[in-house]
Formats: sequence, structure tokens, C-alpha cells
Amino acid sequence: MIAFTLLVAAATAAGALLGMDRHVVDLSTDLVLAVVVVLALSATRSWRGIGFRPLDRWLDLRLYWVLAFPLLPVLPAALAGLTTVGVGRLAYYVLLAVLVGFAEEVVFRGLVLRSLLPVGIWPAAVVSSAAFGLLHLVNVLAGAALAPTLLQVVYATAVGFGYAAVTLRTGVLWPVVVIHVLVDLAAFATTGTERTDVTGVDVAVTAVYAVGFVGYGVVVLRRLDAAARQSRDTVTTGSARGRGDLVAPSSAVSVRPSAGPDRSPRRTGAPGPGRP
Repeated sequence: MIAFTLLVAAATAAGALLGMDRHVVDLSTDLVLAVVVVLALSATRSWRGIGFRPLDRWLDLRLYWVLAFPLLPVLPAALAGLTTVGVGRLAYYVLLAVLVGFAEEVVFRGLVLRSLLPVGIWPAAVVSSAAFGLLHLVNVLAGAALAPTLLQVVYATAVGFGYAAVTLRTGVLWPVVVIHVLVDLAAFATTGTERTDVTGVDVAVTAVYAVGFVGYGVVVLRRLDAAARQSRDTVTTGSARGRGDLVAPSSAVSVRPSAGPDRSPRRTGAPGPGRP
């Protein structure tokens, strides 16, 4: 995570100092990061382990609808924007969105989130999402305005928490990569890759999305945490019975997960415009 952030910051700062075009710097940096990620996953044969595998249950796709919700309000404008830009700019938007979505999700919802799991799912989700949000501060090094960048940090942190919670629940990474790419592409098509001002509406919309994503993440993690405790209690009960220990009658009752969206526990922004 530190190396990732330092590389992005160094490339962004160098591009700004040399007077390079921001689009060239962004695309070049994200291309290098994506190539490094691909080579690392291939060398360690970690594609499946990091979350590029089928869902255990395709019904779990319903868990992702909240994460994709930001697409709905801007979809008409995004489609209109994508059909009016030139071929070169369209190719740039698509390639940048794919590179950013892939590299950032592998690093933050894959590597960072997994590495923090030994300390618990809550710290892992909080720290990885906070790191993801703070990464966007490097945009200031490239000359981005501070106000929209800070708003982006808040939004990306909240989105990252929601992404982390659902990834922990399913153990699969590719759906959030797809959502990240589509959200970024829609943002690029409607507002471009840079913003210079913030309106009251921007603040209000960001606040609503932040509350929604964090709230959804809390719900998913609480149910995942409760299911994990129930599973541990069941194992403890079975072990006690195997030893012939006295077990309270009530503990013999099997506990069924709730009918909510996360019945079978498992594990694993947009990110606003600019550097999602």
C-alpha cells in the first residue's frame, strides 16, 4: 500500500513539475501500476486467491446493487456524454477507468484488506477504506483544487468501506472491479477528470452517498460478524459433545443465519472524478 501510494504521488508530482499533460501522467501512471499488479498476481499465482473466481452463489450478486446505485442518477447524462466525445477522448476515458478500477481494487480490496484480516474484519475494512480515500490527496500534487479533492477523499473513503464489507462477505473481488470501472467511466463522461469548484449540491450528494455506503457496510459487517460468532459457537458445542462434556440443552438447537442478504459468511471510489 505504501509503495503504491508513493509511486502514484511521485509520478503525479514529477508530471506536474515537468509540465506534462495531466492526462498523459494519469494514464501512464495507472498503466504501470496495472502492469505491476498483473505481473505480481501471475508470478505468485494469486488470481483466484485474491478474488478473481466465481461467486460461491450467483444469488450473492444482489449484495452489489447498493454499490452500483450511484450509476443510476447519472446514467442518462453519462451515455449522452460518451456518445458526444471524440473517439480519442472516449478511448482515453475507457482505458483510464479500466486501469484505475483494476489496480486500485486489487491493491485496496485485495491485498491491503486481506493483509489486515488477522486484526479483525472491522479494522481491516476501516483502515483499507481510509487508506483508499487518502490516496486521492495526491491529486493536489498535480494541481487539483483542494475543495473538490477533499470531497473526493470523503466519498472514496465511504465507498471503499462499502466495497470492503461486501468483498469480505463474498470473498470475490471482480464484481467491485466492474462497478468501480463503470462508476469512474460515468464520472469521466459527465464531469471530466478534473473539477475546480464545489457547490452546496455536491456536498449534500456526497453526504447522502457517504451515509448510505457506510451504513450498508456496517449492516453487512455486523451480520458477517454475527454469523462468524455463531459458527464458532457451533464448533465449540460440537467439540464439547465429542469429549462428553455437559452441554446446556439450548445449545443443541442449530442456529440458522437470518434471511438477510448475507446468509453464508465469507471474506475479501468513484471514487469521484479525477483519480478514483
